[in-house]
Amino acid sequence: EVLERGLTIQRARLAPDHVEAMYSLASLGNVEHYSGRTADAEAHLREAMRIAEARLGGGHVHTAIIRQNYAELLVTLERAMEAAALLRRARAELSAAVGASHPHLAAVDAALGLAELAAGGTIAAEAALRRSLALRERPGEGDDENAFDTLAGLAAALVERAPAEALGLAERAEAIGRAAPLTTAQQAMLRYTLAVALARTGGDRPRAQAAACAADTTLTQAGRDPERRKRLRALGLLARCP
Repeated sequence: EVLERGLTIQRARLAPDHVEAMYSLASLGNVEHYSGRTADAEAHLREAMRIAEARLGGGHVHTAIIRQNYAELLVTLERAMEAAALLRRARAELSAAVGASHPHLAAVDAALGLAELAAGGTIAAEAALRRSLALRERPGEGDDENAFDTLAGLAAALVERAPAEALGLAERAEAIGRAAPLTTAQQAMLRYTLAVALARTGGDRPRAQAAACAADTTLTQAGRDPERRKRLRALGLLARCP
């Protein structure tokens, strides 16, 4: 409500395409996304993205951030292929403008990897998430909370093909998650990946079952991913859930 009032005041005082209005639209759209008002969020993020592209250009970091936020909404709306196409363009334009090692490319690549994963493209997802991880990792330093999506996403992309590597990545993400608040979708992805990786590597079976039961609960809350729930059942991990 406060953001909406602020945007109304700005629109009365500023030109329709003013950069300050762009920031307000983007902030409002993000709040609406995570409060479930996805139709309003899409309208406001699309408008913010239009202003950013017109006023700042495709190679500006703030344009990339708004495109990333809009793409994350598209994934929520089960339009992952559209999200991935947008993020590929965002990455290409940002990289051309600021160089391939710019820190924000790690966030764009993480979002791209998650979009590719949601669209079923595990190979493309792995490539994007490995690029993100290479930009985030610093020798001698631990993982910060911004690395969660990179680590959890890469673990999810690898869990069937390379479960041992996936387990190591998921455990790093789990350590971040203990100190940082996670969305329901993030919790579901991490718990599912931990359960499958533990089961496929012959690891701690009770821990795998606990992760699977927690994943089943969060997948139910998220109202999606029936295939993941089938996979947990096939691995015999849900038999003892309350």
